[in-house]
This record gives sequence, C-alpha cells and structure tokens, in this order.
Amino acid sequence: MANLTLTMGTTMLVLLIVKVLHGPAAIYGVVLLAGAAGGLLGSLAGGRVREHLRPAPGLGLSIGLIAAGLLLAGFAWSIPVVAVAYAAGAFGIMLWNVQAVVIRQRLIPRELMGLATSSYRLIGWGAGPIGAALGGLLGSVLGVRAPLIIGGAVLALSLLLVPRLAVLEPSGPASA
Repeated sequence: MANLTLTMGTTMLVLLIVKVLHGPAAIYGVVLLAGAAGGLLGSLAGGRVREHLRPAPGLGLSIGLIAAGLLLAGFAWSIPVVAVAYAAGAFGIMLWNVQAVVIRQRLIPRELMGLATSSYRLIGWGAGPIGAALGGLLGSVLGVRAPLIIGGAVLALSLLLVPRLAVLEPSGPASA
C-alpha cells in the first residue's frame, strides 16, 4: 500500500512545484536532491532504529514519516516546505526498506527467500504504476494537492494496523 499511495502523491510533485507554487522547473531538481539527502540519512539511521525499536514500532515510524511527508507536501505553502516534506518521506522510505528486509530475513526460511523477495517486489513495484495512474486521475479531477493529501491520509490510517504487526516480534533477543 505504501508504494501505491506514495507514487500516487509524488506523481503530482512536479506540478505542485511548478504550477501551484510557481517555482522554476529547476527547483524540482533541488527538491529531488532534498529527497535524496533524506533517503541517505534514513538508510544510515535504519540500523540504529532497528537496534532501538522492535519491528512493529519501527515499521510504524517509517509509515508515519512517509504519511507525514505526503500530507505536509499536500498542504505546503512554499517550496522549502515541499523539500522538507519530501526529505522526511524519503527518510521514512529508507527506514521501511531496512525494517522490511530484516523482518523477511528473520521470518522466511532461507530456501524460500528468493520466492518471497520476488513476490514482495512484484506487489510493491507493481503498485507504483497503479498509484501513478490513480494520482494522475485524482489530480486531474480534484486538483494537484488531492493525491498527496489522500495518499498521506490513507497511509496515516494504515497506522491503525501497526499493533497487529506485533506478531513479527521475535521471542528472543534481537538478531539479524
């Protein structure tokens, strides 16, 4: 769901910057750079977050950051706010990636890891184009900000499922 809602929102990012906030097209690249910096920091923090948080809260934190980034971008009043939102979302995406890989490695037998990883990627990456199409449709009908706000709200609502992720908690000390 994260890839669908994230792509639904980020499809509108360039239009938000250029058409709504009236920034020059080159500023879009600067916002992408902010996202890259957020992603890099998120990847560097991923291991530390995993050490200090159990899997469910770690996934909840990452989902919360992605949702907050989408919502903040959707309500942004300036391009610097969009850049901060995009960086926060990218930070959350990288936290998610670290948490998800560790959880798969803990729960899935080695002989099934290839199948599980390819299935995860099929669903995750397959949701992206669907989200992009949905974002374009919603953006054309409801306005450029709508896919960002709707995507962020759906992800925020998915935080209600985080307590169910407690089944991912290892019974012994953290490993992997």
